[in-house]
Amino acid sequence: KMEGSAVASSQKRAEENPKITLNNGHAIPMLGLGTYAPDVKEEPEALKKVLKHAILEEGYRMVDMAKMYENEETIGEALNEIFAMEGAPNREDIYLINKIWPTDHWAVEETLRGSLKRLKIEYVDMFIIHWPLGMMDEKTGVYKKRPMHQIWADMEKLVELGLTKGIGVSNFNCQLTMDLLSYAKIPPAINEIELHIYNPQTNFVQWLKKQNIYPIAYSPLTNYQYALPASFQKPGHEEPIILKIAEKHKITPAQVQLAWGMKKGYPVIPKTSKIHRLKENYQSIYTKLDDDDMKAISEGIVARGRTVDPIVWDFASNVPIFDQEF
Repeated sequence: KMEGSAVASSQKRAEENPKITLNNGHAIPMLGLGTYAPDVKEEPEALKKVLKHAILEEGYRMVDMAKMYENEETIGEALNEIFAMEGAPNREDIYLINKIWPTDHWAVEETLRGSLKRLKIEYVDMFIIHWPLGMMDEKTGVYKKRPMHQIWADMEKLVELGLTKGIGVSNFNCQLTMDLLSYAKIPPAINEIELHIYNPQTNFVQWLKKQNIYPIAYSPLTNYQYALPASFQKPGHEEPIILKIAEKHKITPAQVQLAWGMKKGYPVIPKTSKIHRLKENYQSIYTKLDDDDMKAISEGIVARGRTVDPIVWDFASNVPIFDQEF
């Protein structure tokens, strides 16, 4: 059983996490927790510990996950143990985002039902299309892609069925989003995209917000080195301008980068498998960067690049979906 005081103080911190309201009327916190961690998959207990600490001790109230991360059972166990505790947050208190992987685009409802079963919950708060890609059929070598308007119609049905409260997208560029808006009965509430100091996507962020679609930043700390581009050689926490601002405010480089994203007006979902980093990241909601800091970053950091790009994915036909940005 949890210490009552720890839960109470984390509840206070949860309330201090600024909120934004999506186009479906639901409010979400500006700082959430990502759960993709290749090193945690083999250690379910470690992931459970991270989740419980994040929610019960620090005040995290938004968790971003995906079937593709292969850890839904573990997340479900941790969440249900929390929900069963007296005085701890309930299901309604935690905003859960889940995603559908391209191989599942032909079975949208079945995929979400499978995720809910593994998570042992009745609904998610947001279900999103992980990537707007097709997949190579390994047997035939043919690239298969289901038309997006068909996928989206199935996504909309999930809202009617009550399996998710909202629907959105991830990794959609401007053109794909424009096209989707031309026929969507329920417009996407969010577009979860890679946003950080080396990939600010300023015009796209402004445009999305004009369309009333909230960008949410994944990889806000530039750490995920799946395909580290040559264009930026060092992670954000080694960037001299970031180090200088951190020193000025007596905070960490991670807190500078997260506060920068939030000050630009969108939620950030850093992930970590280290307990002490949970606190460090969460404290960024109290970090106040000034206009000089924002200017120093926007004018001083000119390196550009992504940490995730399907151009290196043979299984997705090496599609250069983001090329127009450079």
